[in-house]
Amino acid sequence: PSTSLTSLNKFKRWQKSIFSILDMHGVAFTLNEFKPTNSFNKQFDLWVFANKICVHTIISIISNERFGVYSLYKEAKEIWDSVITGYTTKHLEMIEDKDIKVQINERHKLLADFKS
Repeated sequence: PSTSLTSLNKFKRWQKSIFSILDMHGVAFTLNEFKPTNSFNKQFDLWVFANKICVHTIISIISNERFGVYSLYKEAKEIWDSVITGYTTKHLEMIEDKDIKVQINERHKLLADFKS
């Protein structure tokens, strides 16, 4: 895929910084987990607390133009996944002279890299 290396590096740095801050506070797990279905256990209460911190943190540092989009989400995982998808969709474009299978594989690798 054709990407701006500077923009890609900035996004990855932003992503790692946010994850590190949330991980340091022990709440980053909500970026990868949906809300538990059983509301009668301690894990549910922990998830609700951690999700609130993650959502607030992410929403408070995104650009004003994106605030309206992401402030509608209730779960940190939804925001996190949407930010990654939005970034990759915006900054990747298909190249006519390059085999489509190669480009698809490159996109999958890039998405996997963002999610790790």
